[in-house]
Amino acid sequence: MLGLSIRGQPVPGPCVSEGWRARVATFLGREVEEQGTRTSGVLISWLREHFGKCPQDADAETVGHYCRAWILHLFACVLFPDSTGDTASWMWIHYLTNWHQAGFYSWGSAVLCFLYRQLCEACRRTSGSPSVGGCVYLLQLWMWSRLPVGRPEIMPRRPWFPSEPPRRQPTWAYIWDQVKVSHTRLDRAYLDYINEIDALTAHSVNWQPYDADDPLPFPLSFMCAMDDDIYRMVCPLICFYAVEYHLPDRVARQFGMRQIWPPQATSTSMELHNMDRKKKRKVSEWAAFHHAYIQEWDQFEENVDENNEPHTNSAYRQYQSWYQGAMRHRLRAAWTEDDYADIHSSDDEDTVYDQSTCAGRQVEAGPILDRMGRTLQSSVRDIEHIRPRVRDPEMRSFLDRLSNRLRRAAARCGCRTATTRDVHVPSLREGGVGTSSQGPSASKSIASEEVDNDDDDDDDEQRAEEIGPSQLQETPLTQPTQVVGGTRLRRPRSPYTPSTDDALGHKGKGKTRRQ
Repeated sequence: MLGLSIRGQPVPGPCVSEGWRARVATFLGREVEEQGTRTSGVLISWLREHFGKCPQDADAETVGHYCRAWILHLFACVLFPDSTGDTASWMWIHYLTNWHQAGFYSWGSAVLCFLYRQLCEACRRTSGSPSVGGCVYLLQLWMWSRLPVGRPEIMPRRPWFPSEPPRRQPTWAYIWDQVKVSHTRLDRAYLDYINEIDALTAHSVNWQPYDADDPLPFPLSFMCAMDDDIYRMVCPLICFYAVEYHLPDRVARQFGMRQIWPPQATSTSMELHNMDRKKKRKVSEWAAFHHAYIQEWDQFEENVDENNEPHTNSAYRQYQSWYQGAMRHRLRAAWTEDDYADIHSSDDEDTVYDQSTCAGRQVEAGPILDRMGRTLQSSVRDIEHIRPRVRDPEMRSFLDRLSNRLRRAAARCGCRTATTRDVHVPSLREGGVGTSSQGPSASKSIASEEVDNDDDDDDDEQRAEEIGPSQLQETPLTQPTQVVGGTRLRRPRSPYTPSTDDALGHKGKGKTRRQ
């Protein structure tokens, strides 16, 4: 997506705050006024004010300072933005001072590590105006390429710069250079996306967008596939204080491989995961502090996932049957555990869900889908429980057809699961999957050996499947919000290299608007 290198040295520090203003002045060739800084770094508005346009008659040294300012701005606004969105951290100056050495670091792994940590921190914030840091541009491109949720319409791309060498050809992200996005009201967007995500099924996902049959209409930079032999490395990603494990074995289908389950137990260390600069103020040499993880990183080429079994839909359905019984797989679950068969019709019309929907501003689709899936699943179980006692062949055939139809309908209400008997569902102790991925349940899939007269091809995505019960009974209630309006043409992003008018994007003060 970004063409960043993966091979290289990790990015663990140092992180010494004393004298950082002097280091910034040396790096940029300009003293930083007190009003242009925070304790965490230089204000982005100050960078834009003083380095937005390089003078036409600038000497080589001045051009170098403007280039450094542009790189620092790129780090602060695109690759490593923090949750404030208005400060360029002084941490990066250590790695950017030496131009020749800067290219030998694993910036790709550092960007991914920082994004993982920022997403985790954002999910745990409870303030009235929480925000997210990290390279959300990368996350957006990843989502557009794989999920039909919020995906914009692709518009004609702007011409690429002529006569560029192979290294400076566009990356895969150039597909999304110009797009027309759906306009969504911010106060209604959250539930809109939840509704769409909860309605996704496995075949709704483009698991391997880079392997499409249609060739791209433009040449790619060779950097895009330069390190493809280590995409499946199992190792810690390191970015200063943050250490996040890269575990491709848990998303094997994205690499065209069979998803093995239960996954190999890997400790992601809660203590390590909760570590940040504030909690470790006395730590300045993160390279020494994370020495063990750096040694593990240095062995990444020897720790590539060895699973070479190709993906098959039947095997993946069995994996989903296990997953839905052990993990959280819905954002919004049914609002009641009562069986609809046990609710009188008068009570059925006045459930908690109905009351909230009546008083709210939008219908939540997730709880409806979950309730439908549970009800259909219960009906299938009832049919299969009584079927062995039915002697009439015609009635047995009818029950078989009805069971398969209900099973297919249940599969459409959520993630698709297996239809075979004896799918192993490990207990919570047995399925060790790290520190933060276990759910509270171990429900089993619907057992059935009876199938329709459909094609039993191993790779037939349309085969009957079942939905497992949701694990989100404790999910807090939300206010039904959001609707999607018309469309608008997104304002073109700034060119891929600095323009002569404003090298650091739009001028002005205030927080950076990350797209």
